[in-house]
Amino acid sequence: VVVLGDGAEGPLVADFAGLDRAAVARGADELRAAVILDPGRELRFVHPLTRTALAAELPPGASSQAHARAVELLRERGGDAERLAAHLLLVDPCGDPRAAATLLAAAQAALASGAPRPAGAYLARALREPPPRELRGPILEAAIAAGVRAPGGELFESVMPAVREAMALEPDLRVRWAMRLSMWMILNGRLDETGPMLAAAVEVARRRGDAGEALRLEAQLSMVEQWPVPAVRERLAGDTAKVPGDSRAGRLAAAFEAEWQAFDGTAAAATAAAGRALAHDGRIFVEQPEFFAPGRAVLALVLADELDAARRAVDHALAHAADRSATPELVAARWMSGIVAWAFGDLAAAEADVRQALEAARLGRLALAELPLRAVLACLLVARGELDAAGDEIARTGVGAAVPDVVWFAPLLFARGRLGFARGQLDRAVADLVQLERLSDRWGAIGVPAPSARVCAAEAVAAAGDREHARALAEAAVAHARRWGAPTSVARALGALAWTLDGAERLAALEEAVGVLDGSPARLARAEALVALGGALRRGGRRADARAPLREGLDLARRCGAAALARTAFDELAATGERVRHHTPIGVESLTPSQRRVAELAASGMTNREVAQALFLTVKTVESHLAAAYDKLGIRSRVQLPDALGERR
Repeated sequence: VVVLGDGAEGPLVADFAGLDRAAVARGADELRAAVILDPGRELRFVHPLTRTALAAELPPGASSQAHARAVELLRERGGDAERLAAHLLLVDPCGDPRAAATLLAAAQAALASGAPRPAGAYLARALREPPPRELRGPILEAAIAAGVRAPGGELFESVMPAVREAMALEPDLRVRWAMRLSMWMILNGRLDETGPMLAAAVEVARRRGDAGEALRLEAQLSMVEQWPVPAVRERLAGDTAKVPGDSRAGRLAAAFEAEWQAFDGTAAAATAAAGRALAHDGRIFVEQPEFFAPGRAVLALVLADELDAARRAVDHALAHAADRSATPELVAARWMSGIVAWAFGDLAAAEADVRQALEAARLGRLALAELPLRAVLACLLVARGELDAAGDEIARTGVGAAVPDVVWFAPLLFARGRLGFARGQLDRAVADLVQLERLSDRWGAIGVPAPSARVCAAEAVAAAGDREHARALAEAAVAHARRWGAPTSVARALGALAWTLDGAERLAALEEAVGVLDGSPARLARAEALVALGGALRRGGRRADARAPLREGLDLARRCGAAALARTAFDELAATGERVRHHTPIGVESLTPSQRRVAELAASGMTNREVAQALFLTVKTVESHLAAAYDKLGIRSRVQLPDALGERR
C-alpha cells in the first residue's frame, strides 16, 4: 500500500505482494486492528505520516524497482496514463519508449484538465527517459505549453537546451513554437533573448509565405521590443492586408486596429474594430491564449465608453482563463476585469480584481506584470482616498525618481503624478504628468480608464499657476476628445479646460461636461463633473444652484467608493449652507475590496470552499469576510446577498 497508494484494490495488492487474496485480507484486518490501516474496506493508512515514514525506509533502488513493478501491473489492468505517470516519476530512467509515451499522455490529460504543474513534472521526467525521436517534438511542445501556463524556473532550465537543439535542427519549429516560447522566455526573465528568437521566426514565416503567422510573431515582437504605436502600425501593415478578416489572424489584426484607432482615430472606428476582434463570443481569447492582443480591444471599448461590450468580453476571458488554469491568462483577465469595473465607477470591485491579479502574478512569479499592476492599484487607491497605501504600492515597484522612457513604465508615471496632485505636491505632479503627456504622444494609451495624460497634465500645470501652458494642453485635449467622440473623454477634457477659465466660461465648460455624461454608464466620470460644477457654482455665489449637482455628485461618489471625491462633495455641500448628515460609509461602499469580492462570489452561488480556491484564501478567511459583510450590509444569510449588493455596475 506504501507503493501503490491509498485506495489500492485488494487484488492488485495481492499480485504486487506475491500473496494469495485470502492472505491479503487477513493481513489487512491485522493492520486495521493495529490502527495502521483505516477501518473501512479500502486499503488506506489512518495517518499519512505513517505511509511517509514507511516510504522513507525503502532504499532508492528498491523504491524504483517497486514502482516499476506497479507500472507493469497497472498497465496490464488498463490503468490510465496519469495513474501510471505518478509511479513513473519514481522510477529510474531506462530508455523505455512506453514510459515516455505514457508520461506524454498523462501530461496532455493534465493540461486538458487545467493542471499544468503536474504536466510539467511528467514532461521533464519523459525527457530524462530519454524518449524516442518521434516523441521528442511533442514532449517539448507540451512542455512549453505547461511552462507558459504555470511559470517556474526549474522546468525552463531543464527543457530549454533540448528546445534550442530541436529548433536548430528543424527551422519550421521556430515558427510553430515561437509564440508560446517567447512568452515562456519573458516569464523567466530572458527578455534579451526573446527578440532575436522572434525575429528569426518572422523571417521563416515570411519565406514560407505565411502572412498570418508572420503577423502574430511580428506583433509579439512589437510588444517585446516596446515599439511606439506608429512603428507597430507600419511594421504590421503589410501582413494585416493579406489575412482574411474572419480568421484567427484577422481577429488579431482587428485587435491591433482597435488600439491604433484609440491612438489617433475615432471611438466609432475603434468600436467597430474591437467588435471584429472579439466576434464569435470572444473566440480570440481561445485563439491567442499566450497573447495580450485581446486586451487591446477591450481597452479600446472602455475608452470608447462601450462598457457593456467590454464587460461581455471580459466575462469570456475570465471563463477561458479559469478553464485552463493558466496563470498569465488569469492575471490578464483579472486586470481587464478591474479596468472595466473602474470605468463603470465600481472602485471597490476594481481594486479587488487588480489585487487578485497582483497576487496571482506574485504566486506565479510573473515579475514583469507586477510593476504595471502595482501602478494601476496605486491609481485606484488614490481615487479611493487612500494616499498612504497608494504611496506604498508605488514604493514597492522599486523604481527610483528617474523613470525610463519606455511605455511599460507609463502607468507608474501616471500613478506618481496622480498621487502627487492629490497630496498637493504640485512640482512633483507636474514633472511626472508632463513627462507622461510627452511620452503618450509617441506611445499611445496607457491602459487605464482615467483622464488622459494630457488632461491630468493640464490640471496639474493649472494648479501650479501656469495657466497659459495649462490652457494649451487643455485645448489640445478638448480637440482630441471631440475628434475621438466618447462622452467621458469629452467631459474630462472640458473639466481640465475649466481650470484655465473664469466666470461664465468656466461654468459653461462644466455644464457641458455634465450634459455630455447624461445617461452615461461611467458613473465616476459623471460624479467628478457634477462635483466640479457644484463647486464652481458655490464659489460663484450661487449656493442654491450648487446643491443639486453636489447632492447627485456626493451620492454617485459614495456609490463608486471614491472616498476622496465624496469628501470634496460633502464639504462643498456643507459650504452651501445645507445641513448634511455626517460623512460615513454605509452599505456596499463600506465593504473592503476583499469583503466585496468574497460577497460577490458567494452571491453568485459558489460555496465557501470554491470562493477560497478562486481567491487564494483559506475557508476560515472566507467565513470571516462573509460575517463582516453580513454585518455591514444589515443581512443575516447568504440568500440575501444578491439584493444587498445590487447590480455590479
